[in-house]
Amino acid sequence: MRSFVRRVVSRVVAIESHVLLALAISSGCATLPVPTPKDAERVQSTVESLSAGRSIYLSRCGSCHQTHQPSRFAPDAWPKLVGEMRARAKLTPEDQSRILEYLITMSTADSTTAVR
Repeated sequence: MRSFVRRVVSRVVAIESHVLLALAISSGCATLPVPTPKDAERVQSTVESLSAGRSIYLSRCGSCHQTHQPSRFAPDAWPKLVGEMRARAKLTPEDQSRILEYLITMSTADSTTAVR
């Protein structure tokens, strides 16, 4: 009976760990702003292009570390930051361009929260 209880407890703990990991991973995705038609119009782009940048940012950058909110850094800081990670993330020039378009567009940081 004890071994049965231990196995059940082990399985419950394993399931809880997987659920917590899934929640931690998905919480980063859910909090990044999703581009709207208004955002696209503001920068003369398309929602599809901005959304592609968001997806690439999540998959390529978020696979190694936590993604940052676009507003975390000033718009003019993003090119240097992404450029420094380009080789490590194996970004194509098109991927880099799409990520930057998304981050810069969605970066509506004010001077109290943005890091330059």
